[in-house]
This record gives sequence, C-alpha cells and structure tokens, in this order.
Amino acid sequence: MDLNHDLCITKILTIYDLTTATWFRPKPMPRYTNALVYFLKGSITYSFESETLTAKCGDVMILPKNIVYSGLRVCEINRFIVIDFETAAEHELRSLGLPILFPGFPDTSRRFREILRLWEENNLLLCRSQIYALLSSFHANTHATTDPRVANTITIMKQRIGDPDLSLHDLCHFSGLSASHLRRLFHQETGLSPHQYLDKLRITHARHLLINSDSSIGEIAEFCGYRSVYYFSRDFKDKTGRSPSEFRSGLYIDQNKD
Repeated sequence: MDLNHDLCITKILTIYDLTTATWFRPKPMPRYTNALVYFLKGSITYSFESETLTAKCGDVMILPKNIVYSGLRVCEINRFIVIDFETAAEHELRSLGLPILFPGFPDTSRRFREILRLWEENNLLLCRSQIYALLSSFHANTHATTDPRVANTITIMKQRIGDPDLSLHDLCHFSGLSASHLRRLFHQETGLSPHQYLDKLRITHARHLLINSDSSIGEIAEFCGYRSVYYFSRDFKDKTGRSPSEFRSGLYIDQNKD
C-alpha cells in the first residue's frame, strides 16, 4: 500500500481530560471529527464495521473522521485525554495507515499531558507542533519494518496484547503465512522470533503502565496478556532485572533524588 506520509491540521477543536461513569455509544454512529484518545483509567469495548477492539489503561485510540463505531464501557469509571482536530482533507488521518488501537509508548502519557497543558495555556502553535510530533512517532513506530506482512502482524500483536491466548497459529492466520515463513521474515526484519517480539511488546507496555498509571500490578499483568501475577513478575524481573514493584518504587526514589 502506498501510504501518504503527510497530514495538515487545519484546526484543533478541543483537548480535554474527561473522567466519566456515563459514557456509552449504543448505536453505530460516524465520528464527527478526527480524534486521538489516550486511556488513563478504565476500559471500553468498541465495535467497528469489521472488528471489535477493547481499549484499556495505557492504550491509544486513533479515530479518523467519519469512522463508524459503537461502544460499551467495561469499567464503571473511565478517564481519558481526547484531542479533537480537523485536517485539510477528510481522509488524511486514515491515509497514514495507523492502527485504530495500540499500546502507548513509555512517553505517551507525558506527551498527551503536555499537549493538554499547552491547549489550556492557549499556546496553539506549540500545541499543534506537539500533535504533529505525536503522530509522527506513531507513524514511525507502526511502519518501522519494511515488509508489510511483518508490519501488519505487529499491529495485530499490539491490538491483542492483552490476549493471553494469542498464538503463532493466530498470527499465521492473520498474515496468511506459514509458521516457518513468518519466523523467517520476523528474524530478517527484527532479529527476533514472533514470540520474542510479542514478549518484548508486553514488557515495554508493562513498563509504560508502571510509570504512567496507578493500576495494580495484577491489573497490569492482565492488561499485558499474562495469565498470572506470578508469571508476569517473574518474566518482568528476568527481562529488566527488577520486579514490577521494585521498578515502580525505584521510579519514585529516582525522582526524589537531588
């Protein structure tokens, strides 16, 4: 697919931090404008024309203008930062080829909060530049591999990162490749096997949630696709050298140093 790597934001409509216990979208409706949504708390299941996705703490939703969807909250309380904006042409956000849902990066929370701060200070020029930078980082991460089959498989991994049953068989089904072919392509593109790459994504997402959310370690284990806190804690320590609780408490120690 020939992707358009450009986008022109003509107007930022609003940016807000919303905590709600009443959000629902019972019938499929088109979205009135483009949106970037970062989940700070809770979980919502969205139904689109061709797929159903569940966004949770730490996830980013990219919703192009006029995309049709319905939604049902999974948690009673949800909190998210929303950036609503218009582009010069209706399909510019869609043309970037970004997934609708993927886990945030380690700095995603900071980026969204900074954009919100700039909006509240009415610093629109810098606010717009930071949205461009955010979109650029999403695009670079999404299209980091040259083989579209590997890129599409990574998108599936990100969208289903919380599914402990996601298997090589599933990935082969989505990519249309045999297991041996998919392993070979992944190793050529990333230097890792599909399983190793998925494990890396899960640890990265766990680090992000430990840094940027107040979710419990048990909740983070579930969000990242682990069947138990015990296995998550053991795997996290194997990969990072610290347990999740040590990693989280170490952040506060580091931040309080002179």
